[in-house]
Amino acid sequence: MKKYGKFEKRFDAAAAKQPKMKSLLLQTYFTSLFSLVLCVSLFFGTSYAWFTSEVTNTKNEIYVGTLKVGLHAMGGRDLTSSSNKLFNQNIRWEPGYTTLDTIQINNEGDLAFKYVLSFTDGSLTGGNAQNLGAVAKQFDIWTYDHRGTGAPSPASYAQITEEAGWVYVGTLEDVLNGKSVLSGELAAVGAQNNGTGTTAGMLTEHTYTVALHMKESADADVIGSKISLNVKLIAYQMIGEADVFGQKDYDNIVSASGAEELTKALTAGEDVVLLNGITIGSADRCLTIKSGSLDGAGNSISYTGGKNSNGKPMGVLTASGGTIQNLKIKAGTNGSAVYVTKLDKDLVIVDCSFSGAKSFYMDGTQAAGCTMTFTDTYFENDIAYKNIVDHAYFDNCTFAQLVTPCGDTTMEGCTFGWESLDVSALESGEAITLLNCTYNGVLIERAVVQVTDGNLTIEGTDLLAVKGKSIVRK
Repeated sequence: MKKYGKFEKRFDAAAAKQPKMKSLLLQTYFTSLFSLVLCVSLFFGTSYAWFTSEVTNTKNEIYVGTLKVGLHAMGGRDLTSSSNKLFNQNIRWEPGYTTLDTIQINNEGDLAFKYVLSFTDGSLTGGNAQNLGAVAKQFDIWTYDHRGTGAPSPASYAQITEEAGWVYVGTLEDVLNGKSVLSGELAAVGAQNNGTGTTAGMLTEHTYTVALHMKESADADVIGSKISLNVKLIAYQMIGEADVFGQKDYDNIVSASGAEELTKALTAGEDVVLLNGITIGSADRCLTIKSGSLDGAGNSISYTGGKNSNGKPMGVLTASGGTIQNLKIKAGTNGSAVYVTKLDKDLVIVDCSFSGAKSFYMDGTQAAGCTMTFTDTYFENDIAYKNIVDHAYFDNCTFAQLVTPCGDTTMEGCTFGWESLDVSALESGEAITLLNCTYNGVLIERAVVQVTDGNLTIEGTDLLAVKGKSIVRK
């Protein structure tokens, strides 16, 4: 056993352990404190989070309003079906005879609309070689609006002409030439006016009685004649549109049902929709569009007049800018469907069909810095244009006859007839690019035609043959 001196301290094992234990306690304390601080900091928004929350609001829907119109005749006959007819088809007409039928127009959608009803596409069979106009002018048309009154029951045609409420429309010839039979406005079911209730003064359905009368003066020349026609109802959104979503002004479109209305709207630069086909019978009635848009709604403008004072074809629609869509122009042998002398704005043509002495013709010298864009358009006759535009674009167009472009042009998805592309008018620096076009029945995926150093260079196809210029193939 070890002995200790007088002043030598005996070794105490328990005391020797105390510093180490205190150190361990301090280390544990600070580690816990640090962990606590880390947890709190993470809780308040560092890049690591222990707690997450997610809320999902399902099955939300965006509902776009529909424009839907119903048309019925007496007895509930649905006139949207061609199997049902207006008027009695078994009538054998004679001078002085009158028949009545009732038309009901319903708003079956949830957008308010204006509507126009007309008779179109008249044709004549049988008879003693009379033309359609001569027979159609023997019939008068009257209408009676049922709003606020009951159904009329006139005892005679004289009562129709004398009784209040009846409106004389015109002859059947007038209507077939573009005059509307009746027109009006309908609200949507449940329509609101700024949330205050159903729009005042507007109904969701209108009922009319239509009378057709054969004039007493009709003579034997119309015997055996048979007129066929279509009943056409066009509905389009209103300018101040009161619908199930409340009042909203977003559709500022002017309607036109005749040449005079159309001329006035185009002159004012309005966006206009053509409600029925029209015929222009003289050169001084031809049309001009400078801006805005003309929506033909599938209708036709037909020209039956003569040539201009210089003996050249008249421009049925002269354009210096704007948009033309859903329109057929039948210019005949004396007219060019669309004629351009200059462009002040870009010209856009969509889903149209043009025919005439020329389908499209540009004959101007004023550089405009504008573009022309044609989409889904059929050109029955020649088209030609000059390089007064920055660029011309044709997308999915069909050219039945000759196309003579001059200026930078891109044609994509187009169809050409038998060798109907003539690029001999190209000038130095100009290029024609064909992309996935069908030429003479053969697909051309890509071809570029341009003038370089006085020579016409053709890259990508050997189908194109051009007269009057030397060709360099690449």
